[in-house]
Amino acid sequence: MAEKQTLSRPYAKAIFDMAVQDSEEQLWVERLELLTQIVINESIHELVNNSESGEDKILELLFSLAEEISKTALDDKSKNLIKILAANKKITIIPTITEMYLELFKDSQGILEAEVSSAFSINDEQKKSIIDALTKKYNREVTVNIVIDESLVAGIIIRIGDEVIDGSVNTRLKTLARTLLR
Repeated sequence: MAEKQTLSRPYAKAIFDMAVQDSEEQLWVERLELLTQIVINESIHELVNNSESGEDKILELLFSLAEEISKTALDDKSKNLIKILAANKKITIIPTITEMYLELFKDSQGILEAEVSSAFSINDEQKKSIIDALTKKYNREVTVNIVIDESLVAGIIIRIGDEVIDGSVNTRLKTLARTLLR
């Protein structure tokens, strides 16, 4: 995964810089999400990874699928991106490019994305409380993605970028055990 991120970062940054210059940030979100939707398809993934598949065949298929799905043809910039990735045998990193682009886009909009892991489902009131607390702490708009992780037993873990706020019972029990063993 780290290798894909390393390969994807320059592409995501270049696309984002171009999108900002052209005032097309949201449009590129849609374009990249469309391309990701196509590339993650198992049949397409196999075709792209097949060394016998010609670059022209792959490009033709990607362009036609994009047109079929979105009902509009990709613009020249999008096609150039696909051509560059195909020439460098990097089509499969499109989902990672999209992920990194979205991080840049949300950051530019002042939006933080938090992943909240919980042993149980979180209701709307609890979710709102978490969002309000994080918005106050970071002084930015926060979106929350809830992930159920039954191994936590109870409590939650919040991840925002590289920061982790661990309020899980598992961690508290481990800390208590270490303290008692001293």
